[in-house]
Amino acid sequence: MKRQVLLLSSSRPNRQAVYFSHARGAIENILKGVHRLLFIPYAAPGGATYSAYTGSIREAFSGVGLPQQVEGIEAYKDPVMAIREAEAVFIGGGNTFLLLKTLYDAELLTPLRQRVAEGMPYIGSSAGSNVAGLTINTSNDMAIVHPPSFDALGILPFNINPHYPLEESQLHSGESRAERIREFHSLPQNRQAVLALYERSMLHLEGHKMRLLGSTPAGQPAAWLFRQGEEEAVPYGVGGDLSGLLAETL
Repeated sequence: MKRQVLLLSSSRPNRQAVYFSHARGAIENILKGVHRLLFIPYAAPGGATYSAYTGSIREAFSGVGLPQQVEGIEAYKDPVMAIREAEAVFIGGGNTFLLLKTLYDAELLTPLRQRVAEGMPYIGSSAGSNVAGLTINTSNDMAIVHPPSFDALGILPFNINPHYPLEESQLHSGESRAERIREFHSLPQNRQAVLALYERSMLHLEGHKMRLLGSTPAGQPAAWLFRQGEEEAVPYGVGGDLSGLLAETL
């Protein structure tokens, strides 16, 4: 079966925008034929309850005309069975460390990997995109809890860094995002590439083909690829073909 994966840097391009307004077409495409979408709210942004988070996603889907019935995994007594029976899964944003710990605690990593390998559509946004990579070491989040391991789903053979800025704020005097990613690569064991996604960009994987979707200001990249030992990140525009990354091994 063809893997079908859509990873959003964010659920909206800016704080004033309508949720999923920038990603409606891509979501509609990957969920073609899907009637029920299983939402996993474990990243729980700002301490929101699972039911409230699921409700906000349900409302957002309806607001942009997406027809899928959104069901939260919290409504199921057996979350493993919910994954095994799901038509498609969406993991939302929030805190990546909390998300991964809860996935470990609920023993959902293996069934999620299996279903994605079988062709079940997987959508991630922010933290949900982070956990699709090899590890969550390149998350932007605070480690408010400690998962048993930083190893994630490993759907992709590299790491994701969402919310990558086109330019650093002049008011920020700490390390730039690029410096933090290079810090990750400064340790010899961190050999995997890191794909940094701009706010309006998305990564779409279908089978053995992977490319960038979204929109960016004229002439600006949609993503940057960082590699260990390489001083400069490689920029990629919307439509950029990243299929070659799928064959990478550590």
